[in-house]
Amino acid sequence: MTQLLYETDFSKWALTQADALRNEEYADLDRQNLIEEIEDMARSERKELHNVFVKIIEHLLKLECEPNSQAVNHWKREVQTWRIQLRHMLKSNASLKAHAQDYVEEAYQDALIIAATGADCSIEDFPAYCRWTADHLLDLTFWPNH
Repeated sequence: MTQLLYETDFSKWALTQADALRNEEYADLDRQNLIEEIEDMARSERKELHNVFVKIIEHLLKLECEPNSQAVNHWKREVQTWRIQLRHMLKSNASLKAHAQDYVEEAYQDALIIAATGADCSIEDFPAYCRWTADHLLDLTFWPNH
């Protein structure tokens, strides 16, 4: 029954599972799907961390590549917005914060592709590896040298 509900009405399934936990009705739990959903939640947080790092790095690369662009102020506002978002995310996810640097290099490789698309610079114009740390990317006062 719970498997069918999981497949046909996820919202109702989730509320049913929460009620079962709250009432300590463990036999009524859909354990396999609960486990998968909890693991998905953790993956989702890591994916969001990666995506925000990509956005920040992409815009910092654009700032380096096109320092005289009319979009500079827009890029800076976007970076600050994402930095604030990232700071809040890391504040409530200590394990992600402890490993934030691990996400930077992978995010950098993705950001290179995006930043070079339609820009005045090509991928070859940028360093092969990210020279910024997670702390740089989170620092509200840090901006790359032009």
